[in-house]
Amino acid sequence: MGGSKIRLIVALLPTTLGIASNISFNGVFTADNKEAIFDLTMAASSTITIQTFSYAGGGPDMAVAGGFAPELTLFDASGDILANDAVGGTAPGACETRGIDPTTGACLDALIGLPPLTLAAGSYVAVLTEQGNNPGATLSAGFSEDAAHGNDPTFTGDNTGLPGRMFIDPGNFSQRNGTWDVWFFSNSLGSVTRVVAAPEPGSALLSCAGILTFLFMRRVVSRPRFGGKK
Repeated sequence: MGGSKIRLIVALLPTTLGIASNISFNGVFTADNKEAIFDLTMAASSTITIQTFSYAGGGPDMAVAGGFAPELTLFDASGDILANDAVGGTAPGACETRGIDPTTGACLDALIGLPPLTLAAGSYVAVLTEQGNNPGATLSAGFSEDAAHGNDPTFTGDNTGLPGRMFIDPGNFSQRNGTWDVWFFSNSLGSVTRVVAAPEPGSALLSCAGILTFLFMRRVVSRPRFGGKK
């Protein structure tokens, strides 16, 4: 994710929402170095908590345990890092409100907002990655395993002696899956929208060229013949 990448905003929730107390998203990563990016607005100054529930399960929607160890990073409108949780509850007594996974006994869900984090009214960007796919100095600097840097879609397996494997637990090297579930809690959330990257310009041009060629050929093939048969 470089600074020049074109981004399209996919409004999974209407941007005309009034102030909300919580908004959630879930999905499935298909590789270790995928990212889920969210543009959020604060309607007024307030505390915020951003938390995943896919590693250990639970949460408001009773997510199922078994997902990869997640990482959360919050950026301000200038792209500077405001908060990051890259390790989950690995320190003694650090589980806090994170759930404990029934298989690994660990509490590696990501959590931003403890200690309390207050955001002023305005725009912010939150990014969900897998632990080990860490942010650069700014949002435009990308992440350590994205296509512009490590470019390793199986880094959790490659780094633990299991080359080619994905979603390997950083604690006991057990197999996890690609599911994720993230919640945004605040009394002053204006909106949260998920962002996806647009196709590379070359790919987009090739796609357009292919469509135009197809339409031209279809027109030629279907052109009516005038006059009688020879």
